[in-house]
Amino acid sequence: GRAKQAVGAVTGDEETKRKGERQEDKGKLKGKLEEENRVSFSFGHRLGRLVAAVVATTGIAFAVSVASASAALPVEQLLTSAAREEAAAHLEYYGYATGADKAHLTDVANVWRTVGDVEHQDHYTHEVTLANLYSETDNEANLETAITQAQQVAQKDFARAEENPGSQAARVLHKIAIQEDEDAGLLSNALNALQHGGSIPTAPPVKEVGVTVSPRPSYSGTFYNDLTAGSGSALQDSAWLWAEYQFMAKTAVDTGQAKLAALLSGLENQEISQNWVLVSNVAGFVNGVAMNLEHSIAGEQGAIEVYTRDAKEAEEDGNPSVASTFLNIRGDEEGHHQTFTTELQEITSTEHGHHGSSTEHGHHGSSTGHGHHG
Repeated sequence: GRAKQAVGAVTGDEETKRKGERQEDKGKLKGKLEEENRVSFSFGHRLGRLVAAVVATTGIAFAVSVASASAALPVEQLLTSAAREEAAAHLEYYGYATGADKAHLTDVANVWRTVGDVEHQDHYTHEVTLANLYSETDNEANLETAITQAQQVAQKDFARAEENPGSQAARVLHKIAIQEDEDAGLLSNALNALQHGGSIPTAPPVKEVGVTVSPRPSYSGTFYNDLTAGSGSALQDSAWLWAEYQFMAKTAVDTGQAKLAALLSGLENQEISQNWVLVSNVAGFVNGVAMNLEHSIAGEQGAIEVYTRDAKEAEEDGNPSVASTFLNIRGDEEGHHQTFTTELQEITSTEHGHHGSSTEHGHHGSSTGHGHHG
């Protein structure tokens, strides 16, 4: 990439120079993604929320090695990890809101949706912008990123399916992985069309799936965490692709690429209306309202602790503006924590007033691994 830039600068060939810049950016992205996969940089974020959720919902404390979580991470990785969690929180809260709607608790549902919108529209957008993850002008660079991400998520879903072969979850993951691999092909065709001319493909049809409320998780242990709460879980990866496609679709619209925007919007809808819901349902992720509130509270507490730590690391790394952003978001999470706590108290009080009608508490000691960012 740098060589092409040099040639372009010397010869005055702006196209060669631009391609060189894009290649170099792609190389940086590839290195970043490989590093993310190698060290699982969001380990500290996910671990804090996983521990908090399991202790909160099961009363079981356990010891883990947190040596790697204490190591300082580059600010860009802290921002990316936080953004992943925020995207996951948005879809998680919308799933919980649907459960509350089904329980005729509209006020609680609206609280979840409002908080979920803050997580995505405010926190996620701010963090990916600061991390410079996507371009607001270069569709080709965005497509190169999207292709890599879709391929990686497909590979991870295939691998997750192998963890519990023969299970319903494995069948769902395998189906989604095939679709995501095909999506990467569509994105590759779109990139080729932009670079060399031709037609941008259309998005595949989406069969919208309704969120199912389960009395308890369908699985437990590591496999359940890999579905719903582990670092880079199936739900988190689906949410990450959803948010990414939405961001890139806006860039396509703003640059006059209507057909590309339609493709990206279609893939966005596939993740939010189909893939995320399929995994949630087969995993038994959305439970009773009270239990879901407990998970939300635990997640918010984890987010508060992580943003406190990340702000300190950003300050030490010489990025006071990022540190200030993390502290501001932490303030939001503290408010969300209090809001969910108040809602849980009201739900619990109502239940006790009806002599303990306990349909809300259907999760008996399961390892939920609730790990959203809050």
